Amino acid sequence: MLKKILSILLFLSLTAAFCSVSLADDMMPIGKGGFLIYVSYQDTLPDGRMIFCGSGGEDYDGQRAKLLCVNPDGTISWEYVDQNEQGYYEAVILEDGNIAVSMHKKVVLFTPEGKNTGKEIIQDRQDGSNPQILSRGVLKHYGEEDGYTEFVDWDGNTLFRTDGAFYATLVDDDGLVMAGQESDDGSKIDDAMIMKIDWQGKRLWKKILPSMTEERGEATDISYLEGCLRTSDGGYLVVHKQSIKDYDYPARNEYHEWRDYTELVKLSTDGEILWTKQPGKGQQFEYVVEYEGKYCVSYHSGLDLPGNIGFLWLDAEGNELGTTIRSINREDIPGQRYGRGMRKMQLEMIPSKDGLWQNLQLWNEDWTSKEGNTIWNTQQLLLPVPVL
Repeated sequence: MLKKILSILLFLSLTAAFCSVSLADDMMPIGKGGFLIYVSYQDTLPDGRMIFCGSGGEDYDGQRAKLLCVNPDGTISWEYVDQNEQGYYEAVILEDGNIAVSMHKKVVLFTPEGKNTGKEIIQDRQDGSNPQILSRGVLKHYGEEDGYTEFVDWDGNTLFRTDGAFYATLVDDDGLVMAGQESDDGSKIDDAMIMKIDWQGKRLWKKILPSMTEERGEATDISYLEGCLRTSDGGYLVVHKQSIKDYDYPARNEYHEWRDYTELVKLSTDGEILWTKQPGKGQQFEYVVEYEGKYCVSYHSGLDLPGNIGFLWLDAEGNELGTTIRSINREDIPGQRYGRGMRKMQLEMIPSKDGLWQNLQLWNEDWTSKEGNTIWNTQQLLLPVPVL
């Protein structure tokens, strides 16, 4: 009997060791360690490869712009490093298949294989606009309050102008879904707003999302949307976030704590709210995607490692299907030496042909850090999301 028990324990220990290795092996590094590496997901090519852009370098002065193409299985297809720019702001895939990349003063076009085409589009930032590049052109924003937005195609033609400095959160075949902030009752407090306009600038619908709490904080009340997802049934899905400064909490260095509220909102094709979903007590929603006919929303899980990342799964009517958990330990991180402390930052989730990924940034405090001079090394990984 004792021999049998020892055999079972040996088997379990070997199984546990194998699972630990498999956890480490399934994380895909997309950014090498350095003073700072930050690349965010931008768009997906027709063949399924994912486009990221941002910056990275060994120190602050060594920051260089990066354009990154990642295969559906998480391996690197190609990387372009621009020695003349400190960072790339945005990247979108145009209707002709090329990749438009926004820099400080211009937009540069790349091929799907990462070759600079030599074609540059100069952005006029001297007029006070804050441009946002889209597949069909550039959205220019002027001011905030009493501001306006212009859409200019790639040939330089102004197609329409709308009141309000709103940003496009989704490009549809029949128009743009725009997000911003607006008051519904004439008060000084603005709520999150979402609307859709067609390609001639005509507003098709608009919805102001109500506050998630009766407590309002005047200028300290911040309400906004975290992206917008077009669902397979023709509707829209957004994560609504709201932060209110907590003046009852003791101030530290004249700063106060914030109370954060989040909810998932499903809208119809015409912009009507179909349902909302709030997280459990003490939890916050981060990002949402649709994958294999189900909605997956990630929870904010804090910064510390080791730690867990939770994912809530819902059906199209907002009913809970279950939760999956991904545990991350220091020893699971590939190629990362341990420092005094490690932190993680959850970024966007990305559906691909080979699975569902989450973009994860890791911060590792270097052992050479001294009081008042903390040194951090960073690394970025694609983390497989456990699915139902």
